[in-house]
Amino acid sequence: MIASPAASPAITTNDAPARARAGIGLRQPHYAQVLNDKPALGFVEVHSENFFADGGAALTVLREARSLYPVSLHGVGLALGSAAGLDPWHLDRLERLVQRIEPARVSDHASFARAPLAAGHAPLHANDLLPIAFTDAALEIMVANVAQVQERLRRPILVENLSAYVSFDGELAEPQFFAELCRRSGCGMLLDVNNLVVNALNRQEADPVASCKAFVDALPDDGMVGEIHLAGYDASGDIVIDDHGSRVRPEVWALYDHALRRFGAVPTLVEWDTNVPALEVLLGEARRADMRELVPSPRATKGPLRGPSTKGSLRGPSTRGPLRSPGRGSDAEAGRQRALLAAILAPRGDVAPVGLQETGERAARGLCAYRANAEALADRALASTYPSIRAMLGDEDFAHLAAEFWRTRPPQRGDVGEWGADFAAWLEAHPAMSTWPYLADCARLDLVVQRNERAADAEFDAGSLALLGSADPADLRLELMPGTALVSSRWPIVTIHRAHRSSADADFAAAREAIDHERGEHALVCRDGWRADVTELEAAGARWTRHLLDGATSLAAALGAMESTSFDFAAWLAQAVQRRWLKRVVRRGDR
Repeated sequence: MIASPAASPAITTNDAPARARAGIGLRQPHYAQVLNDKPALGFVEVHSENFFADGGAALTVLREARSLYPVSLHGVGLALGSAAGLDPWHLDRLERLVQRIEPARVSDHASFARAPLAAGHAPLHANDLLPIAFTDAALEIMVANVAQVQERLRRPILVENLSAYVSFDGELAEPQFFAELCRRSGCGMLLDVNNLVVNALNRQEADPVASCKAFVDALPDDGMVGEIHLAGYDASGDIVIDDHGSRVRPEVWALYDHALRRFGAVPTLVEWDTNVPALEVLLGEARRADMRELVPSPRATKGPLRGPSTKGSLRGPSTRGPLRSPGRGSDAEAGRQRALLAAILAPRGDVAPVGLQETGERAARGLCAYRANAEALADRALASTYPSIRAMLGDEDFAHLAAEFWRTRPPQRGDVGEWGADFAAWLEAHPAMSTWPYLADCARLDLVVQRNERAADAEFDAGSLALLGSADPADLRLELMPGTALVSSRWPIVTIHRAHRSSADADFAAAREAIDHERGEHALVCRDGWRADVTELEAAGARWTRHLLDGATSLAAALGAMESTSFDFAAWLAQAVQRRWLKRVVRRGDR
């Protein structure tokens, strides 16, 4: 069972059994079973951006997992190779998460995602792992960005090699690029052997495994590789996709064996992010990784991944070169990154950007893969925030709308949970939505519900109620729970919301009748446990709530504004305590 915010356990490190070295990605379908069964694992990995919220159920799950296992925070949004630089908001959120969880490892990718569509414009964020060029200028950018992250987090990070569906011309070989990056920045490498195989297959190498082994052999055997990733891929189409949606392939196992012989025992993760199977299947893949025959390398092997003891230099400061700011060549990198991002956001069939190693049909297939990723992500992200809108429009129409919204209002941050706040206004102005006049307000309610469930956790301060009997109302104010919000509409948004949550015929009939009569409603959103609760308020209650949310100067001022209404403060207070709307009573000026 997931504990309430007040009962969240203190973070400790309980080492997994000594034989367990491999870890798994901890994904939502397995949360409860992992926490209850506590299987033998070397560590668990999560995507950092999924836990950037101020509070909520997911963060509590992560805290409980951290009390059982070392945790690896694996990011997909830092965009370490972006010539546009790092997003300060993203780095702030990552730093807060690291402080909350005290992870064993922090990692991200040698990729870019942030770029403006035109010079001088604000950067957009592709929310994908887009390839960088292996050039001296790109290396300068990576070194500077990695150094900035490590300085903020006060720990070294690991940087992962990509699976890339298009690639740029560059003067450095990829293994040389990583060796220099690690030497000059002090970071380590996260070696994804599945990505190596995917790239070799898409390059149509005569012997993909031999090519990948040569890549591994070109990496220094000096502790640079701090973690290895295993996964499955999808070869069913005209391009191989790194989808993390199946068992590890035989050629990936063969390459893993080769990497173990070269680097020794390295903490290993089995990734499975799509078509997520039963937990036992995933655990079986992790056990298979643990059971691989290991020929020790000449250097001492690494032990299982542990907790905070891995802080500090992975490489040692004596190996670091000078940290230089990106030079003039960064303008060329910025230009090619802008061109690739623009091509991905463009409608299908548009020409590929110049400077790619791939040409013709191969370049077109690669761009189509990135466009398909973007559209699928847009659909998932918006559907998560706006489930009522998806239910009303249907899956296919909603997916088309999400893809259009992605191209016209692309994200600016690397957490897609933050994207889409202007979707309601966009719907309201969309000509095809004019026959759905209530759709925009339903979207506003969906957004408030999503934000409420990501709001900071808080407990009701029952003792503060004593102030109501001992202090002057002019010296008091009422503080509502974090995430509490009010949405008012000329349409029956609460009734519509209830119908799409329950799917009951009677609720749909009530919603249709309310729409026909254009009955307006006020929706109060406040969290009940981990889920947002939507309550319909009558006009006086909505007016009162609006005064509180707008920051009424005092309880007396708020009550004075309600004198001409039928508002009953005592009845509201009883309901606010019972329904967890009220956080506390405070004296004015207190924080």
